[in-house]
Amino acid sequence: MRGYAGARRHNTEEKGERDGEQMIRVRFTRHAENKFAVLSAHGCLVTRERVLEVLAHPDAVVEGYRARRIAQGWLNNAHVLRVVFEEHEDERVVVTFYPGRRSRYEGPI
Repeated sequence: MRGYAGARRHNTEEKGERDGEQMIRVRFTRHAENKFAVLSAHGCLVTRERVLEVLAHPDAVVEGYRARRIAQGWLNNAHVLRVVFEEHEDERVVVTFYPGRRSRYEGPI
């Protein structure tokens, strides 16, 4: 089973975001970094900036599996961007992200 330690070993980038006056470090796992190319190959362009925007200012946040959280924000008229992350005292780790149909995810949230 992979836990946070597995995600930490595969960090490929650090970014920051402002939360009020506090700077929060954001790390992308190797899987998350690879996801940009995978989605692009399928015709879905998602930028690193958009992932960070959704993480910083989500339309909704729900609890996910194994203490992970999912931040959700607008992607286009038909889709939302869902960002799966782990939140720790001094950083957020982006585990993965994916587009979802608005009709599926916006109703119950």
